[in-house]
Amino acid sequence: MTRSHAQLQYLIVGLGLLLAALAATPAWAKKTDRIHVAEIVIVGEVKSLERGRLRISTDFMGTVEADWQQVTRVESSKWFEIEIKDGTRYFGNIIDSGEDRVLAVEGEETSARLPFSELVLINQSKEGFWGKIDLSLALGYSFVQATDTTQGSVTGDISRRTRRFHSKFYLLSILSETGDERFTRNDVSWTITRALKGRWTYDAAAEFQSNESLGLDQRYLLRASSLYRALRTDVRELALGAGLAAVREQYRGGEPGDNSLEGTLTLRYFAFHFDDPELEVKAFLTAYPSLTFSGRWRTEFQAEVSRELGWDLFWSLSLYWSTDNKPVSPGAQSSDLSITASLGWSP
Repeated sequence: MTRSHAQLQYLIVGLGLLLAALAATPAWAKKTDRIHVAEIVIVGEVKSLERGRLRISTDFMGTVEADWQQVTRVESSKWFEIEIKDGTRYFGNIIDSGEDRVLAVEGEETSARLPFSELVLINQSKEGFWGKIDLSLALGYSFVQATDTTQGSVTGDISRRTRRFHSKFYLLSILSETGDERFTRNDVSWTITRALKGRWTYDAAAEFQSNESLGLDQRYLLRASSLYRALRTDVRELALGAGLAAVREQYRGGEPGDNSLEGTLTLRYFAFHFDDPELEVKAFLTAYPSLTFSGRWRTEFQAEVSRELGWDLFWSLSLYWSTDNKPVSPGAQSSDLSITASLGWSP
């Protein structure tokens, strides 16, 4: 193993120990929410409901997840954002409904009784700036001795949700070394999303990308798009979107950067399988047909399978695939594929 291989391995191990320490950090606030799951009553703190999983923070088991189909009652004095299948949102406390499989919401202006079967999303609305922030961090490392190939990856996101907007900062960095060759890929983005009435949302994003395999030194992108959630249940979501993007690219060779306008066509899919094995599947596909350079198409595809391990830790297997049918840089590849296995932490 070369010195650079060892340095990368030490970095991943060190960050992994940090993940373990963060996962073991206790939460000192008293938890008083009551959740009835089958014949058991769990006292904890309701964090969220998403894709058929009710996330509950407990004092002794960290964050646990319950199959929404097994939950019969929920009661909490905290403030929540609640969304049903048709896109309608409610805000308020969750009080005792007095009836199984019915959620009673008591807000400042309205109250509602909602069948569990209609619910697709519950998010706790915490007070203060930092209380509205969620974060996730995942680290990956692999070494293949036969080909002398080392790959390390860091993936992270920080998101903040308010009544009107959901903002998210995302980072992906992959380093691959084979012999004396070294390639890096970096993706950084900041996205602001607003939900409209019904199943429509729109978002605006600023992105930065670099990919040495594609000969891309830097790409800056400003994007605006709308998204329609064609399928939305408690365990699945399929969304289709379209928009426009202003792009400035700088490729290998030091030539002046090119400005261009691109369309965006987006497909997003989420699914969760609660029976053994418990898996979450995500897939994102975005196509960028150029409106400036005739016949040029770029695509970005990402797929991920993840599984919760307990104590806020998770394991994931991710695939990243970028293509460009008309590479600008001479000798650059037309596609780049990366597969990473990671250990992550999400409180």
